[in-house]
Amino acid sequence: IAGATSSTVSGSMLAELHERLAIHESFWLQRLSRFSSLPFPFEPQHRADVNDSPQWHASTWHMLTSLTSLQVHARTDHLLAAWLIYLARLTGETCSQLGWRASLNPSQPPSPTPIFASIVPLEFDLDLDRPFHEARMAIAAERATLERHETFACDFITRQPVLRSIEALRSERPWRMAIALVSEPATDGYSPIAGHGDWLTLEVNALDGRFRWIS
Repeated sequence: IAGATSSTVSGSMLAELHERLAIHESFWLQRLSRFSSLPFPFEPQHRADVNDSPQWHASTWHMLTSLTSLQVHARTDHLLAAWLIYLARLTGETCSQLGWRASLNPSQPPSPTPIFASIVPLEFDLDLDRPFHEARMAIAAERATLERHETFACDFITRQPVLRSIEALRSERPWRMAIALVSEPATDGYSPIAGHGDWLTLEVNALDGRFRWIS
């Protein structure tokens, strides 16, 4: 899994990050060993030649008026739960993984050799016969879990034989679909970055609950 950090990050900072993240490696080993990628619900138009750089497109930002009465954090949880329920109904897969942009995201430009994974697996296990609020609570709990465990060093994959055997994990975008939660003022511009799905990403602005699609 490709990651992002800075060539200007000091050695002491990197050592501190490695030490902080090392305690979470058992969690990531178990989760990554269960790798799955939710099937795309419809056949996307094939991209250009694999040797070409992907041409990404971002939609305009949207806001669901039905969520404006909620607090901002609740808007995000409602939106994510609704999206996952929709995907589960569309694909018939109620237990799977999507990519999630990792919380560890140094602000400096990426280095030629990534050090930390920029995308990690979000897991969901939905019972479509249960009330919506239960799905929302489950997604909120999953978000908290991902924030708590942050990310892992990119060389973690190569250090674990069980993970080395999963070819997709060596890709920059292992999951076909992903969710990216951003915490900065929404703009119409878009610069491709790591931490997105291979085909489609739901980008949600945590500041106000607006969202857009990147494909």
